[in-house]
Amino acid sequence: MVETDTCDTCADGLATRTPDAANVHAIRELVDDVVLVSEEQMLDAIRHLYQKEGIVAEPAGAAATAAFLASPRRDPSTVLLVSGATSQRMSAARRNPLKPLASVGPSTPGHHKSQ
Repeated sequence: MVETDTCDTCADGLATRTPDAANVHAIRELVDDVVLVSEEQMLDAIRHLYQKEGIVAEPAGAAATAAFLASPRRDPSTVLLVSGATSQRMSAARRNPLKPLASVGPSTPGHHKSQ
């Protein structure tokens, strides 16, 4: 494992300076491939998701879409998960635009509310 001095990224949900050993072990055991995407690719994926799919996503939630869009081999049966607390709050706000975002749900990191 490599610890870094900074973790500056627009995708704060993916950022860490010190990887957790258990997570690294699980990734090594279960993940077949990892794709590196740039900040620009994640931001492009956010625009794509909003303009083409009507989905509001945050950078970490759009990372899989960024990797998919960058891939020369796009399998039409691929399923992409778009997640994130901000996405849930924005989606709820779109369903009820008169309700202020603060009352839609918590924005604290790590808060996940199943619907």
